[in-house]
Amino acid sequence: MPIMGIHAKPANSSLNHLGAMFVMVMASGVSVSIAGEYMPQSYQTQVDTSLRKISFNNNGLQNILRISGYPAAMSKAFSELISNAAKANQFVFVGDTSHRKGAVLQTFAQADNFAALKRQGVKHLFLEVPRDMQASLDSMLAGRTTQDQFVADLNKRHPRALDSDIGDKGFGQELAKVALLAKANGMKVHCADHRQAEIAKLRGKPYEHYVHNGHPDASFEDFLKDITARKMPDGSRTNIYTNDRPLAEFIASKAGKEKAVIFYGSGHGDTSYGIDEILGEKRTARVDIHESKPWGITEWWNRREMKSQMNMTADPDKPFGRFYIDKGEVERFEQKPVTEMTPGEIDFDKLKSAASGLDNASGKPEARPTAPKQRPGSTPRAP
Repeated sequence: MPIMGIHAKPANSSLNHLGAMFVMVMASGVSVSIAGEYMPQSYQTQVDTSLRKISFNNNGLQNILRISGYPAAMSKAFSELISNAAKANQFVFVGDTSHRKGAVLQTFAQADNFAALKRQGVKHLFLEVPRDMQASLDSMLAGRTTQDQFVADLNKRHPRALDSDIGDKGFGQELAKVALLAKANGMKVHCADHRQAEIAKLRGKPYEHYVHNGHPDASFEDFLKDITARKMPDGSRTNIYTNDRPLAEFIASKAGKEKAVIFYGSGHGDTSYGIDEILGEKRTARVDIHESKPWGITEWWNRREMKSQMNMTADPDKPFGRFYIDKGEVERFEQKPVTEMTPGEIDFDKLKSAASGLDNASGKPEARPTAPKQRPGSTPRAP
């Protein structure tokens, strides 16, 4: 019987104790299920079709339908897709449409993909891994520690709340494989996620001060979103979780004018002010990995909920392409004219240092020192 699974995470975390709710609708041989998904403060939906097997895990909110048994589906079509994207662009943003599904990460973690990226001159890989893991990652890549030690360190410091269907260890092993493949193909690997470090700075006294000065009922999440809120040029709003300016500056500062691939949650590219707009659409291509082709109604729902739950506007532009795991197929989209593409916010000719000089978690540049004033009667130095 064909099965369609629609996954959605309740915006109210107080529902955790209820576990996942399943609504099974039997009509014309189709079964529909609703279960917890990962995207914060939204009802992101994803339709999965042609599923092979369903297993059940009894663990609070993690009582979810787990999808396994996909065919290998490591089609060369995906390698060709990202190769074409890298050929025409400096940056390739590979969007993980569901951290919960190990098949997405496993699709990316293939030798053919990195060989294809190497042929296009890609020199950097940026991962959605907290920056405090860089030393541990470098140690593994240098052979001083093992892959298992890296995975153990990752899960100790940052136990995954997303509950991947391949488990914390399995997810870590695939992530390590990605890093090792990148190194083997001459790429520098960067742990790029700044948010954990910034959030840690705001715990304790900053939060206590906020509560004691007019916000007695504010949760830590409320505090974070309030003090890090930023209005975007298109009128949408971001906060520490969704503001990608610090990430873009970090990527630009490390890669400079060299080519790079960025493997991150697709939400960082699917907004009207995402990574590609900040780095510049003229130099950035988005490629998303989906378990299966989403229905039009689910894409409409995602855009609606992104606006109502997160005050963000969905990207009106289609990505460079999508890869559908279940079919092993690629879908390419016509790109808008270069004259309509955003140039980005970062001056790559003047960028010198890694994302330093950021005002705490806001992503706003701090004031730079002004040039020393010339003494009266002195001759200005030549630039």
